[in-house]
Amino acid sequence: MKELQSKLERVHGVLDAFGVDGLWLRLASSFAWATGGKSSYINTASSTGLATLLITRDRRMVLTTNIEEPRIAEEEGLLAAGWEFMTTPWYGTRNVLAELAGGQKLASDLPQADMVDVSGPMARLRANLLPEEVARMRTLGRICGDAMNGAIHAVEPGMTEHEIAPLLAFETERRGAQAIVNLIATDERIYRFRHPLPTAKRLDRYAMLVLCGRMNGLVCSVTRLVHFGPLPEELRMKQDAWRRSMPPSLPVRNPMSNLATFWPRRSRPMPSPESPTNGVFTIRAAPPAMSRANTWPCPAVKTKSTRGRPLPGTHRSPAQSPRTRCSSVKKPTKSSPKSRIGPPSRLILAGRSMQGR
Repeated sequence: MKELQSKLERVHGVLDAFGVDGLWLRLASSFAWATGGKSSYINTASSTGLATLLITRDRRMVLTTNIEEPRIAEEEGLLAAGWEFMTTPWYGTRNVLAELAGGQKLASDLPQADMVDVSGPMARLRANLLPEEVARMRTLGRICGDAMNGAIHAVEPGMTEHEIAPLLAFETERRGAQAIVNLIATDERIYRFRHPLPTAKRLDRYAMLVLCGRMNGLVCSVTRLVHFGPLPEELRMKQDAWRRSMPPSLPVRNPMSNLATFWPRRSRPMPSPESPTNGVFTIRAAPPAMSRANTWPCPAVKTKSTRGRPLPGTHRSPAQSPRTRCSSVKKPTKSSPKSRIGPPSRLILAGRSMQGR
């Protein structure tokens, strides 16, 4: 209830700032924000749901049909949370919103005739996470990381991108999140397209998997790349450039930092004129690649705590980072040509654009 009360206070602040009597929330992301992560949609590709919210200074109501009411009231728990339900038959034409407004001035999170557009302020409210949302985001981050880890270790040469995509979807959905973005590219397609939809192309040596997982109204983005066999020199150069440039200033290393101060600094040209990025560093949510041939000397293997040590994939030596352990890394043998050096390196960035809010 503390989260709900905090959000109602913020909504009342919007009402005061724009001089309106009520706020109509139509977006599924706004519905989730106001209700503590509940779902109003049945079509996962839709930005709006089959239930909306009307919040005034003294009431908070759910507007929906008789088909959606039972699930939203019971399974989502909104009836127990004190929300009023204004229900109409699914085939009806009654305008409940107009009846409830009664000539009062309303605002909406989507452009709407005769209403004040507060889509911008609502986006900012959704992007500033409360402590309860931060906890949910951390849980989602672990789920997406584990899902990506499970999927990318199941990838094998010869698979089509259409065959790889279901692996990522399965690992995500079985953990309770939705894979609302599932992008796959292999080999040369990685270099050509930033947002590659899966195709029938078969994997030769190099694959990229991109996931946006949604749960409780939050979205976490993860990208990983895997390479089979020794890394080509070009990829090794990019890996080295990523390691030199990213770890010292990652926002995740300082919980109080934010992307507004991080982004301009990392968008500057790389210091070396021989940089494989042609002088401009493009931020990606993962290092360039990981090889199953165990060509790297000492990967950073994830332990229970990540505080105070480098992120997986930074590969600092034990002398530089005593909490990084390498004892569990096995050298490849003839009997196990696909021995892995641990999960592919990953970096999960969470911000407004990453949350899908």
